[in-house]
Amino acid sequence: MLRTMMRLRQHSLRRFALDKSPKFPTLEHSISSPGFGTGSLGVGSLQCPKDRFVLITEYAFGRTGNHMIEFTHGLWIAEKLQSTLIVPNWMKDIFTPFNSSLLDSLYCYTVDFKPPSGSKVFEVTSEESFFPFQLYNNKEYQTLLPPIRGNNANATISEISLHFLQVYAALWSSPNKKLLLATEYFIYHFLDGNFRYSTVHKRLLEGGCSNILGSNTKVHDFSINELPMTHTEWNNNLRKNHPLCDMSYSFVLETLKMHHRESSKLFVAYDTYGGCEDYKAAGAVFSSVLKDHSDIHVDLDYKFLEMFLAIHGDFFIMNPRSTFSWQIFLVRMILSLSSVPLVKNNDFYLQKVPEDLNAGKRDLWVSWTSIVDVMMQK
Repeated sequence: MLRTMMRLRQHSLRRFALDKSPKFPTLEHSISSPGFGTGSLGVGSLQCPKDRFVLITEYAFGRTGNHMIEFTHGLWIAEKLQSTLIVPNWMKDIFTPFNSSLLDSLYCYTVDFKPPSGSKVFEVTSEESFFPFQLYNNKEYQTLLPPIRGNNANATISEISLHFLQVYAALWSSPNKKLLLATEYFIYHFLDGNFRYSTVHKRLLEGGCSNILGSNTKVHDFSINELPMTHTEWNNNLRKNHPLCDMSYSFVLETLKMHHRESSKLFVAYDTYGGCEDYKAAGAVFSSVLKDHSDIHVDLDYKFLEMFLAIHGDFFIMNPRSTFSWQIFLVRMILSLSSVPLVKNNDFYLQKVPEDLNAGKRDLWVSWTSIVDVMMQK
């Protein structure tokens, strides 16, 4: 039953990803896939430009969650510029837990590829691929990319929001065999063999989480229908101890009770910062339990296992500052699975509103609200 349910969910994600308009249908200089760049770019009749490229340059900006966002933005920029995205070598690890054949059939990209002489190459720094609104400071991109301020900005943000959902659906619909087997083993042995568990993402971001959340959000950005807003931890200095960063067991338990989940198994995606003794005393489960089981060898990064487990549980308490949580939230939205909290009046960057938006000459980017709105229109 577990495997059947997982396959049904993968099928739902695949259908969502496939509901995408074809790009570059009539290009003079294009190449049919497969066989371009990595040797696996696209299938069928996808035509990818071979003389126009978007090249992500410079150093690795952030970690896996950031890289996934940079890749997603890069695909969108490349489509707008009628180009093929060149993924830098340091970003390729994001593909490790997936079979990328579906993604390859839908998007024009290649990994660590040297453009042919005479090609048109649009260079985008790694930071700009994470903050693509920075490109609008360049007059060339202002004329080539759709507007992100003014009357037409909402349509652009809706388009990018749907794009995020479809890229992540294409990836997470196709986990590789290692990830599938490890996830099935974990659920069968530690989570009662079903999806009726809750997940909390407990991450302090190397100690900087509370300062960011406490500075850039307000208490009223969070809903009393999603979080226990009367919990005593909201009375703390939130720049030092924010409840959504500390994720104390007391706070999480009150959240679970609000949503009638207190009797469910609890899985903790944990970055090893901050105490977790209360969780362990209450019987919460951590991915580290696998290390004590010699009958399975997990040959993959545990963060991907934690993501996949968090995607499939019935309920998810996220850290809104984390791109790890953001990725899980997106996939769960497609699967109609509950996640809290959804932050009002901000986008996934969680910068200070309106000060940082005004300084960056931008409106809100992709947000929890824009994702919900797009899903309501599907």
